Amino acid sequence: MQQQKVIFEQPCPKQVIDVSIYESDSKSYWRKIRNVCHSIRLFQMPLIKSIQSPDEVTFNQKQTKFRSCTNIGSLNKEEHIAKKRANDDLSDALKAIKRERELFYYIEKGTSIELIEKILMNDPNRFLYEQKSPMRIVNKKNSQGFTPLYIAAKNGFEDVCNILIQYGADQNISVQINQIDDYPLVVALRWRHFEVIELLLANNPNEKVRILFQQSIDKSLRQKYSQYI
Repeated sequence: MQQQKVIFEQPCPKQVIDVSIYESDSKSYWRKIRNVCHSIRLFQMPLIKSIQSPDEVTFNQKQTKFRSCTNIGSLNKEEHIAKKRANDDLSDALKAIKRERELFYYIEKGTSIELIEKILMNDPNRFLYEQKSPMRIVNKKNSQGFTPLYIAAKNGFEDVCNILIQYGADQNISVQINQIDDYPLVVALRWRHFEVIELLLANNPNEKVRILFQQSIDKSLRQKYSQYI
């Protein structure tokens, strides 16, 4: 009996052409991963638009576009500029608060006329508003609702009142005392600060202040201030 030979063929090695299929799948997979990461990045930087009312909230498909990678650098630059402006605004606000506190501190002491004048002269809003504007530091109110001139008049600091008036302090700005309007002239009369009274009377109090002054004055002082009554 003749013996048959059995030959086992070795499998053929993979050719280069077969590997390209797997490379294509790999590229497609990583391309999808990259697109997902890019989409997440875009969602982290939403477009912001200011609106005036809820009626303006709309979705416009034509206007909604993804930001390209080429804009990321410019966006970072815009964010840097916005942060710098915000820091500058905060710094200016803190400086304004410090100026106001220093001004009220020196006025309550009734001394340091030169420092008071320096603060008033260096007020950045000095020429942005009218001379009698309540937005100027010379007419700002403190936490108790008192103006610099009201505090100086109440304490009888004639020199302080004089420098405040020179820089635009308005004696016709009222303050609230027990929910009643009060004024520097009236409080100076109440505390018998005669030099301050004469200074304020010479600087054009309005009709309402004059009437309150006439109503508050007693008989012993009517003759002294008869020309103003």
